[in-house]
Amino acid sequence: MVLPYQDITILLLFVNLFTFQGLTPLILREEGHDVIYIAEEAPSIKDEKIIQLALKENRILITNDKDFGELVFHYGNITSGIILIRSKDKRFQKKLELVKQVLKEIKNKISGNFIVVNENGIRIKKIL
Repeated sequence: MVLPYQDITILLLFVNLFTFQGLTPLILREEGHDVIYIAEEAPSIKDEKIIQLALKENRILITNDKDFGELVFHYGNITSGIILIRSKDKRFQKKLELVKQVLKEIKNKISGNFIVVNENGIRIKKIL
């Protein structure tokens, strides 16, 4: 199912360095996205449970935690899609720009894929 840009549901999992007092989810919510922010809802939840929640609710997982790649490709956990932010620039605004770039440029390729985005571009790998 292809989801239009404004209707993509997002499950956010950002470490505290990525968000500035919760501004990332706030900004994306203001843009019309249905966002669950793990730090607000269940801050101590295990990664495996986050993947299960994302799949159950058909949400895209956005993170800067490489462990989710291992959970998907090494351990075979299935999810609706993951966007991994790998920015060398650690500033909040730059990472938010990368998230918005993915949502804008490849909105119809997010579902079912593991997407890595950085300053050099976007890579897409199918989640089996």
